[in-house]
This record gives sequence, C-alpha cells and structure tokens, in this order.
Amino acid sequence: MKICVVGFTLALLLWGCGSTEETKNVPPSGPADTEWTQVIKPIVDSSCALSGCHANNAGFVQSGAAFKASSSKNRVSNNSMPVPDSAGDKAFSSSDRAKVLTYLSK
Repeated sequence: MKICVVGFTLALLLWGCGSTEETKNVPPSGPADTEWTQVIKPIVDSSCALSGCHANNAGFVQSGAAFKASSSKNRVSNNSMPVPDSAGDKAFSSSDRAKVLTYLSK
C-alpha cells in the first residue's frame, strides 16, 4: 500500500511539472542560434515582449526554437502581429518584419 501511495504522489508531482501549451516539446535555442540572440530577440523585445502584449514571460519569446514553433510566422505575415497601431507595431519597421519573416522561414 505504501508503494502505491508513493508512486501516486510521484506521478502527481511529475505531472504538475509539465510545460505550458506554448512551449510544449520545444527545445531551447542553442548557443549556435546567434541570429536569434543578436538580431531577432531585440526586435521581439521591442515589439512583442511588452506589457499588455506578450511580456517577457510568454514562452514563445524566450527562445528562437519556441518562436519558430509558435504561430508567429503566420501572424507576422498577415499583419495581425504586432497588433496594428499598438506600441509594438509602432516599433516594428518593415525592415524588422522582413528580418523576422526570413528567420521564421529557415
């Protein structure tokens, strides 16, 4: 009986440590992803990771892999992100959009 209780408790603990839907099964960017850290992340920080938008705790703004796995490409392509006329949109130039879409297409 003790083994069953311990096993059940362990299973609950492991289940509770699961990832969020946005970052599920997404590996972090590796050290080789310099394009993410040097080019794309600064754009994301100024246009997406803002209070009232996605903030810095949103899973998809934490790594290049998570960003690529999100719906970002579709939303940036159809101009629904950053939200038109938002603070993020005002900071998001056409050059930034091109860089992000190129990165997301790789």
